[in-house]
Amino acid sequence: MLTRCATTLAAVVVLVPGLVLAGDDLFQKGFDALNKKDYEFAISCFSRVIRADATKIDAYFNRALAYVGKKDYDKGIADYTMVVKLNPKDEGAFYNRGLAYDAKKEYAKAIADYNSALKLKPKAITYFGRGHTYYDIKEYDKAIADYSEAIRLKPKYDDALYNRGLAYYDIKEYDKAIADYSEAIRLKPKDDSALYNRGLAYEAKKELDKAIADFDAAIDLNPRDDVYYARGHAYYAKKDYRQVLADMDQAIKLNPKNDDAFYQRGLAHGALNDEAAALADYNQALKLAAKANVLDARGSIYYNRKDYDRAMADYSAAIDLNPKYPFAYYNRGNIYLLRKNYPAAIQDYEKSVELDGKHALSYSALALIWASCPREGLRNGKKAVEYGKKAVALTKMNDPLCLADLAAAYAEVGNFEEAVRLQRRALEFPGYEKQNGEHGRYRLKLYEDGKPYREN
Repeated sequence: MLTRCATTLAAVVVLVPGLVLAGDDLFQKGFDALNKKDYEFAISCFSRVIRADATKIDAYFNRALAYVGKKDYDKGIADYTMVVKLNPKDEGAFYNRGLAYDAKKEYAKAIADYNSALKLKPKAITYFGRGHTYYDIKEYDKAIADYSEAIRLKPKYDDALYNRGLAYYDIKEYDKAIADYSEAIRLKPKDDSALYNRGLAYEAKKELDKAIADFDAAIDLNPRDDVYYARGHAYYAKKDYRQVLADMDQAIKLNPKNDDAFYQRGLAHGALNDEAAALADYNQALKLAAKANVLDARGSIYYNRKDYDRAMADYSAAIDLNPKYPFAYYNRGNIYLLRKNYPAAIQDYEKSVELDGKHALSYSALALIWASCPREGLRNGKKAVEYGKKAVALTKMNDPLCLADLAAAYAEVGNFEEAVRLQRRALEFPGYEKQNGEHGRYRLKLYEDGKPYREN
């Protein structure tokens, strides 16, 4: 699975000037410890300052920073709340409390605090923080608006450009995402995450060479397993399977627990007809994480080996794991069809098209059953033509199996002229002729004789 890098928000650190008062040395020690991320000692120092003077706002504020630094968000929030109580116009406390609420996934409270901070003082970083929260809750339009305002206030705000790019990517506005990543890279040329994410946007646009160039640059700056994986994924789309293997090897070397890399390497081995290596990779991926797509892929190896029991088990396990995974329903339907369990096959194929309205092979499989099933009660010529036409339209007349299945559907409703035309068109495909030529010509002869086709 391709993943993107998100910018992490940083809390505002208020540098408090030294005061020539009793306890000042203790405050400075706490402040120095905070800067060194020695949070426990910092908390101890600021607590002693507070015990001496319970109205010491700066001590509450900095102790809150220390609590948040050690991820003790509730105590941090309590201290920021005390700051706000002592000084209701402290926009920094509202902003930082918003960060803490965001870290706790209490998003409504985080937004309320950002709103309060913005009313007191509109700052780029506060718009950025609120935009981040809107992004977290998938309100992308609001996130984009806030990032845009942050950029207006601070035109060279590379983090805001980067995060706005993330939001544009998620709403599939890839050109705008690329523009934002490009500007972020111009401002920070060694930002490997921006290069990586721009590469993902290029890949989404199927501009694979540009994607690979960005992944190359990101790897030169910081060789991470997810970037090797992404580059290998792009090479897979280019059908450069040897390069896929090389990149997945590197991803696995850097992160032996990258189950997606094992899966992608398995796909490449399968494309190179090395079923044994593919099976080994799928097995390893499943040891690391049970995922529907990997079970489905392993099931297809068993299917190709005619080990239908194991294939059925994997397809069913994939469905149990992810009931909205359409391909496993289609593949399991194929086994039901082989076993002549037509009602079960129909049910799985129908579920597949319900989940994925563009899955042409499921439409075509249903067309064939409704056109040629030996059980008369299950045949439905009208539906067969309807679904067969959908399959042919989705494949743009370029899939001979879909053409042949639609031919069978037309024969079932008595339109033999169209059945002959489509079956002849299917036989024009060299691959279909090689694998199904004899059977395809048998069907053609039936249609020429004015007879429908029936599955055995």
